[in-house]
Amino acid sequence: MNDALTGARTAPRTPRDGLWRDKTCTLNEAIGAVKDGDLLGLGGLALCRSPVAAALEILRQGRRELRLLDYIAGFEGDVLVGGGAIASVQSCYFGLDVLGLAPMYRQAAERGWLRVIEETEATIAYGLRAARAGVDFLPVRTFAGTDMLSVRPDLRLVGSPYSDDVYVAVPALVPDVAIVHVAQCDRDGNAVFGSAASLDVDLAAAARVTIVTAESIVDTETIARQGADLLGMYVDHVVHAPRGAWPASCMPAYNADFALLADYVEACPRGEFDAFLGARVLAATSA
Repeated sequence: MNDALTGARTAPRTPRDGLWRDKTCTLNEAIGAVKDGDLLGLGGLALCRSPVAAALEILRQGRRELRLLDYIAGFEGDVLVGGGAIASVQSCYFGLDVLGLAPMYRQAAERGWLRVIEETEATIAYGLRAARAGVDFLPVRTFAGTDMLSVRPDLRLVGSPYSDDVYVAVPALVPDVAIVHVAQCDRDGNAVFGSAASLDVDLAAAARVTIVTAESIVDTETIARQGADLLGMYVDHVVHAPRGAWPASCMPAYNADFALLADYVEACPRGEFDAFLGARVLAATSA
């Protein structure tokens, strides 16, 4: 893990430490932690390490009224919106990379079916950092004098107890459940991302329950040789989910399926979301 203060990579604990435990379970069992109305934090970065398999299982289990927290949302969030699972969205961008805005999100937002809470990269990052630190908010200089305070009345001005400075208080973001997809993970939850870290360490540490889905489950020594990006101390459930990010990417194993995603972007405005999801995504993932 890259420590937020020092930048140093951290060695995971091992079975010999006494704290290590086997957290592996099925995807069905892990997603049982997600309840209707939860604040659901999804990791990854647009089409990078998107927890798509987990999102599809959330739809299969019929969850509703979820509040989606997704730093830079992609296909995983769009299928949840299209499937009627999401009541509100907190994201600084919701799209499919070069293919533009995610179509089901765009449709729901434009038609008023979805509550969209204004966020920036900074508000999400500071909110997760506050939760990780166990405090109600973080005082920051950002946003003072901007329109963010008018569209986000929960961002409040606070005075410093040590000077005349005034800061903006960014409230803590505490996901009920966070889901992060990774390239490799051991059974205790020590993980190697394999690509962009995004805010996934903060997301996992801030959440009440954290689920890791992994392309491969390896022994702790394999993780230790590379250096863990995420430590098992922040993880509650580990799921073996090969190709669990497809049709998004999980490098270095596979890139995003841009041909399929381009077809998806064309199909959704024609009212073909359900048919496309069944025939082109669910059929492929269950094969």
